[in-house]
Amino acid sequence: MKNIRLASLVVIGSTFFSVGASASSVYSSSNKIWNKAPWVTMTKNVKIIKIKNVVPTYKSYPVKYLVAKKGSHYRMYHLGADYSWVLQSGKFNSGHKYTYIVSEHGHKWFKFGK
Repeated sequence: MKNIRLASLVVIGSTFFSVGASASSVYSSSNKIWNKAPWVTMTKNVKIIKIKNVVPTYKSYPVKYLVAKKGSHYRMYHLGADYSWVLQSGKFNSGHKYTYIVSEHGHKWFKFGK
């Protein structure tokens, strides 16, 4: 049941990402760091969900569960909602086919910079 709720939240997050994230511009105006995808360093191992993007977006679904290792560096977007941390570099390069969502919430699992 928890995975279904998490998948639903992930689909919502990926919807905002793929549509252009109008919610992102509202959040970003108050927190300028997220205007561009900053580089972050993982401070612990983090579970990543690979989402297959499908139109309509409510039919998107998780296809794989991966791990971003402690100490690794990625560019990351944050769309304002708790489960909307989207990776945008390296092997977790979100695009039109797949979106890579971090399953953590809060901010204690990364630090800014390389």
